[in-house]
Amino acid sequence: MAAYYKNEFIRKHRSAVLNAESYKIFNDSFLITNRNALILESIETAKFLSDGMRGTRPSQEHTCRFVQMQNLEYLKLGCAFELSLKAKLLYGGILLHKIDQNKNKHEAKKQRKTPIKILDFIDYESKISNKTLDFSTLLEPNYVELYEISEAESNYIESIRTLRNEIHFPEDGGVDSTQWEGVCALLMNYVNEKIVKFNESISQEIQLKQMLLPQAII
Repeated sequence: MAAYYKNEFIRKHRSAVLNAESYKIFNDSFLITNRNALILESIETAKFLSDGMRGTRPSQEHTCRFVQMQNLEYLKLGCAFELSLKAKLLYGGILLHKIDQNKNKHEAKKQRKTPIKILDFIDYESKISNKTLDFSTLLEPNYVELYEISEAESNYIESIRTLRNEIHFPEDGGVDSTQWEGVCALLMNYVNEKIVKFNESISQEIQLKQMLLPQAII
């Protein structure tokens, strides 16, 4: 645990590793690997509805496939976003591990709402647990302002967190197939702007080219 915070080089290196893992999960998600087909279904469905549902009903093949596996998809996306946000916090010198409330109750309570700087927490090695911050904590306002993400991105991540939690009581609800163009655009922008560029910046800082991620998804 404490090894994450040992020095600036290790901290930045570990943040790049976490971010790279996030990238892998995003690239393995159904929404990204099937984005072109989903976007086409979104455009065709929207046109079909605007035309008063005249003519041939557009294919919903990929939307139907998504519905069948949506709980697994939300689990993947939730993990990907969580790793990405934790990478940003670690890079910024924020304590990722929960403070043991049995050893410092005041700071443990404070941490649930407010980021704790590693350098500001004296003797952290003896006072942290082996558990990291909950996803819900990562989306507290004081944490969100550190990520440099848009309100739309923040709201979408919160929706994914909620849907991921429902995996314990999965539902086979339908989805609005006209949403795919906006959802896929948001995901693609997040991966390209918040993940790929993040590792590019770190690789330049610590002079480690192996931290570079593959070409941004197009």
